[in-house]
Amino acid sequence: MVKQDQPHSRYQHLFVVVRFDERLELRNAVSLVSAWATRASAEAEATRLRDLVVGDGSFYHVVVTRLKEGFVEVTQDSAF
Repeated sequence: MVKQDQPHSRYQHLFVVVRFDERLELRNAVSLVSAWATRASAEAEATRLRDLVVGDGSFYHVVVTRLKEGFVEVTQDSAF
């Protein structure tokens, strides 16, 4: 049985808040807003954002993705 917050036990997962904007061209209409360690946190953020932008032509959805090896943790001290 698959747990909701860990879709596949072999991999660590991230729950990503994705914004879809109907006002923009397709290639610019989708953006990854933020990534969360738990589905509950991601859903709470998506709900918060939905409540902020009611009626502006955009909506927020949560998707799950795998965290691959080689991931580098970014901190406030990280340089880009």
